[in-house]
Amino acid sequence: MYNIFKILEGLGIEVPEDKKSPLEKEVHENYRTKKDYDDQVEKAESTQKLLDETADKLKKFDGVDVADLQEKLKETTETLENERADRKKKEEEVERHATVAEYLKEKRFVNDITRNAITAELEKKLADDSAKGKFRRKRHSKHSGIGTGRG
Repeated sequence: MYNIFKILEGLGIEVPEDKKSPLEKEVHENYRTKKDYDDQVEKAESTQKLLDETADKLKKFDGVDVADLQEKLKETTETLENERADRKKKEEEVERHATVAEYLKEKRFVNDITRNAITAELEKKLADDSAKGKFRRKRHSKHSGIGTGRG
């Protein structure tokens, strides 16, 4: 801040020494420098520019129904979860079918009707919750006993 006492002296006003401290205090509390003012104006202009830019960006969303978007997102999420569950169920069916087919591949049946009935019954039993995790399809290896007549 430009020295207030020099300004007053330039105007021909002499401030007594005992009044200088209270005057300086009052001036600092109630008045700002031109630089402070310019800084505040610059800050206000910058804030206004940012506000205008944000308003322009928000105009792109005029007419957008947020509740509708949330509902569509919820529906899409549910659809995805359902598709995942269906895919998992189909994978389990394929695994059960492969397990039964592998078990029955060396077996002989009177006819296809008998084979199909037994296959269906075994797959049904393997699908039961009480059988979960008990029967895993063995991978072919020389030690698995598959194809050796012991299966």
